[in-house]
Amino acid sequence: MRAALVAGGLAGVLLLAGCGGLDAQETKAAHSLAGQLRAQQLTAKDADCVSRKWVGNVGTDKLVSSGVLNNDLTADPHNKTKPSKAVIVGFVDGYFDCVDYGRLEAMKLNAARPNLINQHHFAACADKINRSDAKQAMIDDLLRKTTKVSTSVNHQLISCIS
Repeated sequence: MRAALVAGGLAGVLLLAGCGGLDAQETKAAHSLAGQLRAQQLTAKDADCVSRKWVGNVGTDKLVSSGVLNNDLTADPHNKTKPSKAVIVGFVDGYFDCVDYGRLEAMKLNAARPNLINQHHFAACADKINRSDAKQAMIDDLLRKTTKVSTSVNHQLISCIS
């Protein structure tokens, strides 16, 4: 019984320390990607979460082959290669697991067009958008595709401005 409690406590400490199931190489990759995500308006906490989920969802091999990561597992901010759909879906899944979608959409719009919106109102409105539609719209946008779903989500976001 005592051994089980000690093992459980150790697992909790490892989880809190950020091990979360990634090995050392994956953790290095996630840390590098988090730095890039922070440059994209994500908080440190959100960037760390998204990058860890992304690496866990996709794996370092696919991230390297897509050009998102260099061979040394550092993020490549100058990557011109279009990532595969699997890499994009892995990112979007991590994003929606970790980030407050409405709040971040409001912050991005406010940064682009200051004082256009009431951020709290916009965020609350954006959070009412069907989650799977919002995810698909983000995937479509990252794949540079226009679909009925992405058009619908964009119209819904526009309606949140008023």
